[in-house]
Amino acid sequence: MDRRGVRVAKHSNLMHPAVLRLVKMVTDQCNLKGIESCICGHAAYGPKIVEKLIGYGIKTISTNPDQVLKMRKFVCRTEKDIVLRNFRHSI
Repeated sequence: MDRRGVRVAKHSNLMHPAVLRLVKMVTDQCNLKGIESCICGHAAYGPKIVEKLIGYGIKTISTNPDQVLKMRKFVCRTEKDIVLRNFRHSI
């Protein structure tokens, strides 16, 4: 779907449960087969979706140069939170 298309842009929702389920299915299969998955473009701007995708196992994020520092800090914080959560569940 072209999120910039005048007729369909209003239907574009990267956080829709069906979209997230499909992305998770793909990343799960990639992770099982040792294939690295990445996200780029519009989805790499939103902290909510980036956090979900990191949790799904996305290894690489591509974003615009003006967003790199902000996203690096966000990804670092998100990965630390995931590690802490997993550690707490293991004890």
